[in-house]
Formats: sequence, C-alpha cells, structure tokens
Amino acid sequence: MKWNITAADYDKLSEDLKGCYVIGDDGNYALSATDPRLTEFRDNNRKLNRQLQELRDQHDQANQNSQRKAGEAATWAERFQKLEDSHKEVVAELRSAKEKVSYNNLRSKIEEVGTELKLNPSAIQDVLLRAREFGWTWKDGNAVALNGEDVRMSERNQNAPLPLREWLGGIKENGAAHLFSTPVGGNPTTVAN
Repeated sequence: MKWNITAADYDKLSEDLKGCYVIGDDGNYALSATDPRLTEFRDNNRKLNRQLQELRDQHDQANQNSQRKAGEAATWAERFQKLEDSHKEVVAELRSAKEKVSYNNLRSKIEEVGTELKLNPSAIQDVLLRAREFGWTWKDGNAVALNGEDVRMSERNQNAPLPLREWLGGIKENGAAHLFSTPVGGNPTTVAN
C-alpha cells in the first residue's frame, strides 16, 4: 500500500482499502494514521523487518565465522604440509645415511673376507659392484644376499643363508681369479700381478 495516491488510483481500490485513505487538501488521498488495520499492518511490517535484519545479521556472522574457520583450516593445512615436507626430508636423509652405513659395513665385510681369500686390494671396488648386483646388502648386522625379498641360500647347505666366503670363492672359481692374488714360485710372499 502506498502512503499517498491520486484520486484516479483511489477509484481503482477495493472498498475495504478505500476505508484506509483520507482525502487531503490537494484532492489526493493519504493513508489514515488512525485506521487499526494500518496500525496492525505497520506493526507486522516492522516486526518482519526486525526478524529479517536478525536473520541477515546471523547470516553475516555465520559467513564471517565460516571464512575465519576456512582461514584457520588453510593455516593448519599449510603447517601440516610444512611438517610433512620436513618429515619427508628427514626420512630421506635417514635412508641415505642408512644406505651409506649399509654400504660401508658391506664393504668392510668384503674386505675382511677378501683378505682371508687373498683378494687384491685394487679389486675391492670391482667385487663390491658385483656384490651389489648379485643382491648383497647389510641387514640386521650381517651381510645377506637377497634375491628380491628372499634370502639366497647356500649351495653347500640348503638350510643356511649363502655365506659371503662361499660367494667370493665362487666368483674366484668361475672366471674372476684375476681379482685374487696367487703366490708365484715357492715364496708365498711374492704376488703375481
């Protein structure tokens, strides 16, 4: 309902609504401030406007809370990502260190057993490469030959893991004797090159 209407608009109104208007000095019509229906309409309108504003305020508050929580979640996600990246770096460093220790332990064991079998010191690197290709690794404090995930077994004792001494003896017998020293003549301290 409009507050002010022309006489032409007044004529188009229903009889119920015409009772809500009074004629003014200019010949136009205005809503009557004393009509109880108008008072009820105005009171209802104000009440609905307050409720609408409360809902808008609640929506704005919820939206702000949602944005704040989304920001907090993003911050936590960033922190988690940094921790995860840091953890991956530490794990990679530990793996690298473990591999170096494993390599050095295996090398030491090959040198120890190789010395007993008269392995030329200059052949250590060659034998170490052959050992790695064969599957030798350092596991639980021992040199272990693996075939994939399975431990390689001794040819002499099928119930025991392959000993490093047996493997080194095998490469000596099977075409790599040049990696080992052999005494020349009757003097065991003379070595052939």
